[in-house]
Amino acid sequence: MEDVKLSYDNNIFSLEMQESGEGRDKRSVYLEELKKLHIFVDTSSIEIFINDGEEVFISRFYPNKTKINIEVFNHGSCSYYDLDEFKY
Repeated sequence: MEDVKLSYDNNIFSLEMQESGEGRDKRSVYLEELKKLHIFVDTSSIEIFINDGEEVFISRFYPNKTKINIEVFNHGSCSYYDLDEFKY
């Protein structure tokens, strides 16, 4: 996601978007603790479920590229599942 950034610092989780957000720029929430994060991305939307749905961010976004690159820096475990495998 060339201009979409997720961050967690000082108990603040943030979603920031630049050009692909089409006017949607930043959303943040205070969390006692970040324990679990599920992120779903398709061609025009991003859905983020924090701590099993304690907080949910959903937004439209319009990336310029067909490929999405994701980098993760964390202190726990991370799993990635490509949902293209489930196409019929």
